[in-house]
Amino acid sequence: MAPMGYLTLTLLFVLFLLALLPTRRLWVAGTGLEWRIGYLVTLLALGLASIEFEALGRYLLPLLLLLYLVPFSGIPARWERWRRRPPRDTIIEGRAIRLDADDPPRR
Repeated sequence: MAPMGYLTLTLLFVLFLLALLPTRRLWVAGTGLEWRIGYLVTLLALGLASIEFEALGRYLLPLLLLLYLVPFSGIPARWERWRRRPPRDTIIEGRAIRLDADDPPRR
């Protein structure tokens, strides 16, 4: 493996700064830390691969652009709304009882 040159490190740093914008957008949307770190690492890996391997760049750049623009659309918010479901009631002796202290039980 060849050592990285100054130009590659500079491009990687610029790519990191550019990748922080959509990652912050994911943070504002309430996405979990694991998803944000995975997203940032994926953007950096694809960006570095497109810099280092010019032949793969024509295939990786559209994917990189698509991944970059996804947090600015409404897709992450829709995904979180879909994943967030109301809490289920607990069934005790044939009756549905909500165990939350704030909510009154349903009859």
